[in-house]
Amino acid sequence: LPLDVRLTCTRILDMSEAELEDVTLGMLKQYGYPNSYTFTKAMAEHLLLEAGSCLPFCIFRPSIVGAALKEPFPGWSDTLSAAGGMFLAVGLGIIGELHAQGD
Repeated sequence: LPLDVRLTCTRILDMSEAELEDVTLGMLKQYGYPNSYTFTKAMAEHLLLEAGSCLPFCIFRPSIVGAALKEPFPGWSDTLSAAGGMFLAVGLGIIGELHAQGD
């Protein structure tokens, strides 16, 4: 990554929620990430590679990120892309059933 990940993490953790909201979009644009999920994922992977270079490890990523189980409240989603839009349509009663393959 074209930034000092440890320093960036330290600065982010020291920011208030309002400060973080002010800088997030600028950082995403500056470093070419579409959202905070992909940016923080890249930062975490970089830290793992840096800290665990002598250790075997594997990174597993979910194929679909859905609505929250508990936090900040059950069913919360910050996007309508991917499964989020489907979850909203089902929750609003627009979609009554989903057909899927059993395998």
